Amino acid sequence: MRRAGTLGQLLAQQAEAFALDEQNEIKFGETCEGLPNDMINFLHDPLACAIALGWSDGVETEEIPLLLEEKNGWLQERIDPSGKRIRIVTKVNGTHFNEFWLNKILKREIDK
Repeated sequence: MRRAGTLGQLLAQQAEAFALDEQNEIKFGETCEGLPNDMINFLHDPLACAIALGWSDGVETEEIPLLLEEKNGWLQERIDPSGKRIRIVTKVNGTHFNEFWLNKILKREIDK
């Protein structure tokens, strides 16, 4: 990642700082079957941004009635028939998105 130019260097630096702070590799990577031991998981926005900009390969969405409410200072959402119908992502081809995102960071063309 560090060799992927300025953006890759920034992402690597942020990932290392987050990993040090959150210790997700100990909390989840070493305790949850199916996750890599070096689990960091701090980049939530790349998928949201890609979908907002029109990327939809392997993405499934569904309209679900959600009720949004504040409880103890936190915004919470729950499925409720009286809620507002909101289109949400329900499924993503994670492997394909990882390849797409990495290729964008490395500025490579995606093989079709």
